[in-house]
Amino acid sequence: MGTKANDLLIGHYLDAARFMLFAGEIRDLFPRIKALDQRLLALHRFVHVLSDPDRGAAFIADRWVWSKDEVSDWETTPAHALQASEIAQVIKKFNDANPGHRLKAGSEHRDLGDQIWGWTHNAGVKTNAPEYLTKARIEIKRKAKDGTPRYPDLGDVIDPATGQHAFQIGHGGLDLVALSAAALLFWPAALLPATIGLIEAERFQAVARFIEFLKKRFKGSGTITVAAPGLSAHGTGRAIDFRVHDRSGKKLHGAGGAANWRSSGFAAQLKAAMAVAPHFHGPLTAPDEPWHYFFDPDA
Repeated sequence: MGTKANDLLIGHYLDAARFMLFAGEIRDLFPRIKALDQRLLALHRFVHVLSDPDRGAAFIADRWVWSKDEVSDWETTPAHALQASEIAQVIKKFNDANPGHRLKAGSEHRDLGDQIWGWTHNAGVKTNAPEYLTKARIEIKRKAKDGTPRYPDLGDVIDPATGQHAFQIGHGGLDLVALSAAALLFWPAALLPATIGLIEAERFQAVARFIEFLKKRFKGSGTITVAAPGLSAHGTGRAIDFRVHDRSGKKLHGAGGAANWRSSGFAAQLKAAMAVAPHFHGPLTAPDEPWHYFFDPDA
């Protein structure tokens, strides 16, 4: 099987996995990432989060990008007023401790289109995505002990009666994540056909096996400085980037210079000022952004 055929098969398994695990907007996100390697890496990121016991489906649902209307609605809530109050206290504490400097705060909403653009144009993604596709090409060619393919052709995956994808076993809902997702990721692949008998065993096992591959940790040679599309904290109204200006208004430190933030002492000064804001946590460590804090009204 040549590279083109392998990539076609990988694409089929990618689609089957996204239909099996996700619903709604999350499931529909992946076709918007045109390059197979970048789409595959994004799915790996989602599966990795989904299978993390400390994050899982609840994290995805909580972080999923808001629409502009949802952001506008958020700005009318008591939680937003609390956020604004704590930011004002942080700014005052920082400015009092740093005469001649002024702290400012901003939260630029990045909708799903912005986040997809950021993913596809990120240097780390451009480096790591081809490397991950290479691993998938090796995986998709693996054979069982009897010499049969571990990843057979999935055949006709569209139900002619309903028009639905054959692997669409997830449920839509307010949480946007298929209700079956957590179970699928934690059950051994060999048990799945006996548990859910809607799809013949061979195909179901093969897709479950591909999901097991997606779950495995991957570290490419590049550094990815963006979240998977839809999961950026800037997709909601709760991520705040702080900036330091001098008295004239000139920006001295802001996004793009973690080393400068630390060497100048402003990272430590901001951390100290955040003590007056109990509903904020941070700074962000991956990627390294000492100016980035996240507001959680339930903290």
